[in-house]
Amino acid sequence: MARKSVSDSKPEEIKRLVGIGLSKRQVARALKVHRRTVDRHMDHQQEMANKPCFPPWAEQLLWQDITAEVARGVPAKVIWEELREVGKVPVSYPNFLI
Repeated sequence: MARKSVSDSKPEEIKRLVGIGLSKRQVARALKVHRRTVDRHMDHQQEMANKPCFPPWAEQLLWQDITAEVARGVPAKVIWEELREVGKVPVSYPNFLI
């Protein structure tokens, strides 16, 4: 038997109810879902909170070297152009140093 999908508002409601101090059991009863559903959404929220929000290409760059070059006076646009030529940066310049 397939699982019922949880509506888009349920995860936010689970987060809100846990945030005000309700136990997992109380949250499950209030929302008429199983305790494991509450656990699953809480685990997912923790994973998302612990996961850095960097795109994959940004994790491959040596940011210490880039900031050192900028500190030496090399314009960030020049660094971006060099990285773009070798295919390491797939974004436009305004998104490079965000």
